[in-house]
Amino acid sequence: MMRAALVGLLPMLVASLAPLAASAAEHPRIVIDTVDAANKERSSRLDRNEALRLATEAFATDQTGSGSGDDSVVGLVLSQPENFGLTDSATARQASDALRKLLADDPDAEIVLLSPATLAQDAYRFPPEYGDSTDDNWVFRVILPNTLDVLIWTVVPEPGGRAPYAYTFE
Repeated sequence: MMRAALVGLLPMLVASLAPLAASAAEHPRIVIDTVDAANKERSSRLDRNEALRLATEAFATDQTGSGSGDDSVVGLVLSQPENFGLTDSATARQASDALRKLLADDPDAEIVLLSPATLAQDAYRFPPEYGDSTDDNWVFRVILPNTLDVLIWTVVPEPGGRAPYAYTFE
């Protein structure tokens, strides 16, 4: 069982996703094991709030993905715009707006900081597909069970390295 789920981060996250519908006040659920996060903060130049903000922004805007192919979340939306209420001529900005809306509107959405405690839980058991280290990076799973049937990870490296990125795996 989780030692703690930090819902206190929700107002900060909702502010970073603005503008969204009023339902965003309830979604997504943020799942962070506070003991593991505190241990990570001791070895990181980022705190969990900043890592979560950067991860959320990467989810909605990153177009590079893992670097192992065309697997960015934005790219997924642009490759199937009709599935997201967009036209074939949709822009990256429109795809980003659609992703923010999905995150806000899915009542079961979760953003989970991957750590030994969360990875031990059946619901969060999938580590990053391309081996992104949860020791060296802040790695989050974005779970949208009612709207996207893919695995999504957002990776926030330490400052000075690669920019935060997000990718999918079907």
